[in-house]
Amino acid sequence: MSEEQKKVTGRPTKYTDEIADRICELIATHHCSLKRLTEMFPELPDPSNIRKWRYRFEGFRAKYELAQQSHANMLFEGAVEELEEINNCRFINQNTGALDVSPNIIAEQKALAHQKLKHAAILNKRYRAKDDEEQAPLDTLVKIREMVAEFNKTNASDV
Repeated sequence: MSEEQKKVTGRPTKYTDEIADRICELIATHHCSLKRLTEMFPELPDPSNIRKWRYRFEGFRAKYELAQQSHANMLFEGAVEELEEINNCRFINQNTGALDVSPNIIAEQKALAHQKLKHAAILNKRYRAKDDEEQAPLDTLVKIREMVAEFNKTNASDV
């Protein structure tokens, strides 16, 4: 066997620029994890292969990092939506006729928003552009916490 024949082992990669672009598009436009995306879209390769491709293909790694930045923004927007949904948890109590809230639903909405914010902050820290190193990446998260605190004040006064 020649040296060239000895170097080639295993199956050839299924990596293409088209599948890489599709993976990054889905990551950038969905709230879910890589595992969930591969379950939702069976044409995608296994998450372990995608992780290997990030290591092996520098161009894919760069695209993936940009997609994760967009993903962090999507999670942040999702957290804002969760907090806005809290306003829909108010209802007129049939017995008293007063405006009432469901504390369990509000707690669940807050927990979802908190998880999305936490995950967005982690992604933002991990994948933010090198130019943004000096900017405060969590300014917007502080604003959301202020929104939650303000809602808690009104929520406590309404109950």
